[in-house]
Amino acid sequence: MNAFAYNDKSVIALNPHAFVRLQAWLSPAFPTGGFAYSHGLEQAYECGRINSVDELTQWLKGILHNGAGRSDAIICAHSWKAHADHFQLSEIASLCEAMASSSERHLETMAQGDAFLQAVQVWDKSIDLNGGFQKPLSVAVGAIGARIESPIIATVTAFLQAFMSALIQAAQRLGQIGQKAGVQILSTLEPDIIQTANIAASAPLSEVGGSVFMSDIMSMQHETQHSRIFRS
Repeated sequence: MNAFAYNDKSVIALNPHAFVRLQAWLSPAFPTGGFAYSHGLEQAYECGRINSVDELTQWLKGILHNGAGRSDAIICAHSWKAHADHFQLSEIASLCEAMASSSERHLETMAQGDAFLQAVQVWDKSIDLNGGFQKPLSVAVGAIGARIESPIIATVTAFLQAFMSALIQAAQRLGQIGQKAGVQILSTLEPDIIQTANIAASAPLSEVGGSVFMSDIMSMQHETQHSRIFRS
């Protein structure tokens, strides 16, 4: 059995080195500083927008299908395809950066992308995707995924799974859910993650964009939240 098999007609071979590296690079322990960001969740709980496990699940589904999850997955896929073209990659990175809906969202993606690129150089010191400029996290993951010959679907799916895991862990650190609920949410989101990744792999770059206005508003309001533990 290959590492990824979504249905009977789509079995994806993933070499062991790429598989191990994806697991390491998208682990919560990887030094990107991801633990410091909540993507506006902290403010959503503070305002009472999320009050239960079901509401958190629906909130995350919205991000996956209509928010940063979907947009970043498309960006990640196009970065995978353009990994060898520095000019095109820079254009994609500029679009992704421009799509940040708040200063904290901008910090969230740019700081993590820069940290990711620095950390992966432990494996390959020849990696130089910056060109003197920071790259958003989704761009960095997509381009590096292609560089290690990780299939596009595997790369985008792993990126989305890590994104959702990070938000679930943020809710846990806020004391809103426990570990059992966190695992249950991640299990519930599995088909949504796979569906979004498959759509993103073939979606045109023109489809980047979102409609989760409340998530964006929470991110903006979080900038002035009086007491907080997250940077976004």
